[in-house]
This record gives sequence, C-alpha cells and structure tokens, in this order.
Amino acid sequence: MSFTNSRIKLSFIHSIAMLFLFSGLMPLPSLAGTIEGRVFTESGALKDAKVYVFKDYKDLQEGSFYLISGATDQEGLYKFDLPEGEYYFVAKGSLGDKDFFSYHGGNPISIGNQKMWLPLIANEVKMPVISDAAGSLKGTITFKGEPVKDVHISLYEPGDKSFKGLGFRTERIENGVFNLAVPPNKYVVIARKMEGDHMMRPLKSGDLYCYYPQNPVEVKPGKIIHMELPCSLKGEKTTKGNSYQTVDELRESFRFGIKGKITDRDAKPVQGIYIIAFKGDPSNNFASYRNVQDKANISRTDKNGEYFIPLDSDGFYRIVARNKLGARTGENEFFMLYSGNVRHGFDFKEGQVIDNVNMVIEKTGDVDIGGSK
Repeated sequence: MSFTNSRIKLSFIHSIAMLFLFSGLMPLPSLAGTIEGRVFTESGALKDAKVYVFKDYKDLQEGSFYLISGATDQEGLYKFDLPEGEYYFVAKGSLGDKDFFSYHGGNPISIGNQKMWLPLIANEVKMPVISDAAGSLKGTITFKGEPVKDVHISLYEPGDKSFKGLGFRTERIENGVFNLAVPPNKYVVIARKMEGDHMMRPLKSGDLYCYYPQNPVEVKPGKIIHMELPCSLKGEKTTKGNSYQTVDELRESFRFGIKGKITDRDAKPVQGIYIIAFKGDPSNNFASYRNVQDKANISRTDKNGEYFIPLDSDGFYRIVARNKLGARTGENEFFMLYSGNVRHGFDFKEGQVIDNVNMVIEKTGDVDIGGSK
C-alpha cells in the first residue's frame, strides 16, 4: 500500500515538475485589449451590423478575417477583446435593401492591453459602372450626397500598408468631380479633405475621409470606371470615456518620429515647406533621392516653421525639404537634403522622438519656398 502511495506521489510530483518546465518554455499569450464602439450611418446607429478584424490588407481583400463581432444592438454598439498587435477594422451592415460599409481611416491600428473606443461610420455601397473608352477612373466625391469641394484624391497600390501620403498619384479636386487617366492596374481609391487645407498630417476631428467601399478597383485596358466616392466626417467621440481611449488619443500619447523647424537665413520661420523622411539604405547617394516618389512619411511646416513626421518602424531615414511634391524635381523647384550630419539623416528606433532636426533654407532664383513669416 505504501509502495502504491509512493508511486502516486512521485507521479504527481513529476507531473507538477513537467508543468512548470513546459510553462517556462511555452510562449505566453499576449495581453488582450478591449475594443468597443458603435457603427453609424448618416441617419444614425446601424443595428445588426458586424465589425470584421483583419491582420493585413491582403486578408481583407480575400475576406479572410481574424475575428468577427456579434451583431450590433439598437444603439449600434459592439464589443470584443483582441490580443496585442496591428489590425485592420471594417464594418458591414444593411438598412432596408441597401448595404453599408465602413473602413476605419486609422487602419492599420495598433492594439495594446488598453481599452479602446472605436466608432465606425458606414456609407452606402454603390457598385461602379464600367464603360468603353481610354482607361480611367471617373466620378464624384460626395458627403451626404453632395459634391465635396477642394478635396485631395489619392490612388494607392493594394500592396501598400497604410494608404497614407501621396501613393501612386494624388490630385487636388476643386469641385468634387474627377477624371483620372491611369494605366491598367488595381488601385485603392481614397480622398481626404483636411480642415485648414493642411493635406499632410494625420486625420483630425472635422476632416473628411473618403474610402471607396469596392476597393481595390481594377482598371482594365479601354475601360472607364465610373464611381461615387462617399466621405465620412472624422470625429471619434460619440459617448464612452473614462478608461476608454480613442485612436487619436492613443496616438497623441505615443507621438514617435522626427520633428524640427525650418527657417530662412534671417532666422524667420518658413511656412508651407514639405519635409519628407525617405526610408532606405544610408549608402544611397544624393541623386537617387531626387527620383523617388514621395510616400507616407511627409509633413508640412506650419506658420511657426515647425513640422512633425510620425514614424512607426525602425530604419534609416534621410530628410529632404521640398516646396512641391511629385516623382522628380522639376525646373524652378526647391530641393534640399538635411545637412546636420554627413549621412543627411538618422537611424530611428520605434519609441524614439528625434528632435531639433532643423534646416536653414533660402530662396534660389525664381523658386518659391512657401513664403517666410
């Protein structure tokens, strides 16, 4: 009897020992964050909508979701937990015989172990109309059914990660009606109207964000794609508070990147200069940066000559100042590399703020550098 008891005790001790051993070797699951929000349309809360979570944009295109919420209630409310990571959020629902879709303008969004308030504003899904002619994208940018004036429309390749910056092409549209001749390809179509006519910055309350529900759009040879591009008003807070934070509040508390000031030779601030942080190999020469199409890491100096470029990935960034944006520098355009060190840039680590990246510029010939204050 004692022999049996001894074997049972030894077996129990062995099991406990193995449990501790393997619990030390096995990775522990990431802490979860609580995501809560509401889904709206222009007319109010969208009942029975669902929020879909994707790990990357390719999964979103394929419909391979990581998580799907339960149906929203009468107030459009939803709630779920997510492990720490980076995700894309969209919402889908119906109202009568109309389908609605929302793509969050902050995508991809980093989730930690905090509580996040994430409202989504859904627009009606209207299918594109295709006609024969030279390949182009043609349509109207609307808000509440009316054309949006003085708005920027951008085309991105589906392989881009965040769909920010100029992308493949960006145009300013004065009356809300656009007609863009483009080569055959797939494009993610997004428009933005920034309060204060400040194009290069993160979205803020009061801005319009316009994501085409049928993205990505494929332009085929000899075809015109006719579309209506609906906009949503940016405004995170719609109730909730206390321990819950919005995307804007979280990003404001973790403002990592590069900041500085642009002045002229008389130490006066220069407004309206574009500052671009090109990520790449520090051994690349000066000339190669003249022909790189500007991407996401862009800022523009304010009335005090100050700028901030938010960054979220490690790497070497070369700093360039320009008075205009585009694929290459043309005649009577201003172009200047940061000269504070021999590499014209910095090694950035996530979580850093690199300050005092200042530049002194002057007007050369007929080049308009944005105007000194």
